[in-house]
Amino acid sequence: MKWVARSQDSKNLKFEIQYDPQAGYYLYIYRDGNCIRDYLEDSLLIAKECAYEEYGLSKNAWIKKL
Repeated sequence: MKWVARSQDSKNLKFEIQYDPQAGYYLYIYRDGNCIRDYLEDSLLIAKECAYEEYGLSKNAWIKKL
């Protein structure tokens, strides 16, 4: 399962959270199709908070993808 979001500013960033049951929640940050950062977090909430704190992404911007 994954969650996706896009920045609403001129940075044109794409965000993706993927769940790995053995590791946790991976938060990936993409610019122009290239991954520029990744984070491993313990929960979905913490991954969303990380995107908010580091990039100002609203916690309501996320869309769940199956």
